[in-house]
Amino acid sequence: MRAYFKSGLNRVALRIAQVSFAVGTLFFLIYLFAPVDPVILWGIVFLVLFFGVYAVLVMTLFINLLVHFKDFEEHLVALVLSLLNLSIAFLYLQLL
Repeated sequence: MRAYFKSGLNRVALRIAQVSFAVGTLFFLIYLFAPVDPVILWGIVFLVLFFGVYAVLVMTLFINLLVHFKDFEEHLVALVLSLLNLSIAFLYLQLL
């Protein structure tokens, strides 16, 4: 990852995407095997934080894409991977 993403912002964005994907998947799997109320509560808290952080993250990545146009491909890949994580979160919501 460090070799492809030269921008520190892109590396941070992908690290946030990895961590949020892992935590979201963990909540999803725990709920599938043990559908109890505390898991739902913590999952909702995580989703609220997730969408708040992701709104700022995606806007920042988009602005970074426009400002630093010479590294367009790198910034676009980081933006797409972050948005892919967002779509996975919506998929998990639909499956519940």
